[in-house]
Amino acid sequence: MKTKKKRRHFPRWLTLLLCALLLGGAGFGIYSLIAHERQVRTMETAVYVDTFYEGTRIGGVDIGGLGSVEARNKVEAALKSRYAKPAVTLTYEGERWEYTQYDLLDRSGMDAVWADAWALYRTGELADRYLGVMYLKEHGREFSLGDSFHVNPIRNDLISIAKALDLPARDARIEYDPGEDAAYRLIEEIDGHRVDTEETLEKARRRVRQRDWGEVPLLVETVTPDVTLEDLVIVDFATSIAGNTANRAHNVKLALSNIDGYVLGPGELFSFNEVVGNRTAANGFKPAPVINGDKALVMGIGGGTCQASTTTYNAALRAGMEIVERYHHSFPVGYIDKGLDATVSWGTQDVKFKNPRDTPVCFHTYFENDNVHVVILGEPLPREGEIRCWSEVTGTVAPPAPAVRNDGNLAPGQSVSYVKSRAGYRVTAYKEYYEKGELVERSVLHEDYYRPIRGIVLRGPEAAQTVPVTAE
Repeated sequence: MKTKKKRRHFPRWLTLLLCALLLGGAGFGIYSLIAHERQVRTMETAVYVDTFYEGTRIGGVDIGGLGSVEARNKVEAALKSRYAKPAVTLTYEGERWEYTQYDLLDRSGMDAVWADAWALYRTGELADRYLGVMYLKEHGREFSLGDSFHVNPIRNDLISIAKALDLPARDARIEYDPGEDAAYRLIEEIDGHRVDTEETLEKARRRVRQRDWGEVPLLVETVTPDVTLEDLVIVDFATSIAGNTANRAHNVKLALSNIDGYVLGPGELFSFNEVVGNRTAANGFKPAPVINGDKALVMGIGGGTCQASTTTYNAALRAGMEIVERYHHSFPVGYIDKGLDATVSWGTQDVKFKNPRDTPVCFHTYFENDNVHVVILGEPLPREGEIRCWSEVTGTVAPPAPAVRNDGNLAPGQSVSYVKSRAGYRVTAYKEYYEKGELVERSVLHEDYYRPIRGIVLRGPEAAQTVPVTAE
């Protein structure tokens, strides 16, 4: 037979006590959880903001609680007021360009300061950040901007100021106007000026470096022209057109008129053919005697142009031009000494010379008392220099007997000199250089040989055996 066990009964008061303890523990846990969540929200509210934290100061200005734009505006306003006093003033002939200390304040490191101020306590554990924010709010922190100055604003403005004030020098020059009574006139040179930006900036920099605020006059230097009136010296050479036909005189003048007013720069090459142009009727040239292939004088468009080229060539010689190309005629011409002529032919023969000076030369031509003149204006020869040219005949060669040609167009017994017999000459041309009237140097320009020309006589065919032929 089994024996029944007795149940153990706890006292009622003990049971009640145990229940109370269990319920109290649960309530305390719940309360602690609520308190923790509330603390987290408090920390997040203080830390997660789009403004600078309370206690943040930049350049002595409290920007706590302000957004980036508001903070910048507040600091800039404070700086503008703090550095409102005049610093540097540029001056020139009554004009003033003023800069305050605020204008010249060096802001090169400001972005980094703003970044550092914003980044403070923006990373790390929430609790640590919160403690930092609270500490900052209570004790504050200053981010210094410094108070250094620079001249960058002045440098930038000086470029624009110089562009507005700089005035280039004006060279003396010759103006040509064929519609006026005076074919040309001399225009006097004018000095220019230029702002010395580097030296002006250096003076401003010294004031800024020493904080010796005040005026800085613009340093403006005079710019002298390259060519003055004294540099324009007239070299005038003339040949005569007296006794010329009207057409020939017209061609000489027309060719030279194309040269009038031409400016030859330093080192540039002058080409008579290029400047004058092709001698055609379309270009205004008229028929006049020219030398053809068998040395006969026949009518051709542009006859007489060689006198224009010869006159130009001799002016160039006496102006010290560097002769590059020149040819003498088949036989001497009457308007210039032997050995000093210069013939031209379109496409084959030209007169060319270079300007060896460092300044330009200008050509002017005019006509007076049956003379045609070529004037060259340019840099004078040094030490009152003067160039003279002359020539001498060193040998003469008699022409051979003339040839006789039958010409059916002539009447019986008639004879005509078609090509004139001409003696040949050996000629040496010289150039002499004088200073103050004293001969300094003599040199040979060139040696020319004008070959003798065999004349040609035309005669009627029936009188071929009876017509005497004599050399002219």
